[in-house]
Amino acid sequence: MIGPTGAMRVMVATKPVDFRKGAEGLAALVRESLGADPFSEAVYVFRARRADRVKLVYFDGIAELYRIKGEIRGRSHDARRVVHQDRSQPVVVALEPWLTAKLGLISQKSKLAEAIRYALSRWAGLSRFLDDGRVEIDNNTVERVIRSLALTRKNTLFAGSDGGAGHWAVVASLVETCKLNGVEPQAYLTEVIARVVTGHPQSGLDDLLPWAYAPQHLKVVA
Repeated sequence: MIGPTGAMRVMVATKPVDFRKGAEGLAALVRESLGADPFSEAVYVFRARRADRVKLVYFDGIAELYRIKGEIRGRSHDARRVVHQDRSQPVVVALEPWLTAKLGLISQKSKLAEAIRYALSRWAGLSRFLDDGRVEIDNNTVERVIRSLALTRKNTLFAGSDGGAGHWAVVASLVETCKLNGVEPQAYLTEVIARVVTGHPQSGLDDLLPWAYAPQHLKVVA
């Protein structure tokens, strides 16, 4: 590969490559040919065996982090932590100064600058997943859980009163907690209401919480 000098490096492959190679295959080729990090800020230009086809590839660090996340999904917490420290940490370490440098090149009043400052000011929290295999790289799981609540938020504007809205929030929280614990919400609420009506003691409140109804294998894990 040959590449011109400049702020944005453009590396051009001098030999044709098999375009059936995926991102990982092309990344491996960059490592083998240049001994370089394929996820650095550079554009790599590959041409197919047929001279009329060219592929431009820009490997960005964020995509690599999510690629790693997909590879280790379902593994144990310790195994995830080991992989993150070995493969994800170099990407995160390089990303922070890159963001800082870009922040100095753009208008400080722009939305992009605001987003970069937001990320940099919370860097310890954003990189916590590197040291704890239980922590996800993002909060997409939580976002999916609360999506049903967000979709109905307009309806809550007409709850009737502050008290009614508060009661709705309690029920909604119980329903979503049931889902997280593998408990069927309607069956749970039916039984809990029946037990309350028949005089369940207040001292036994913990026995009525959703996780008390979780399947046995979930209780063991918790």
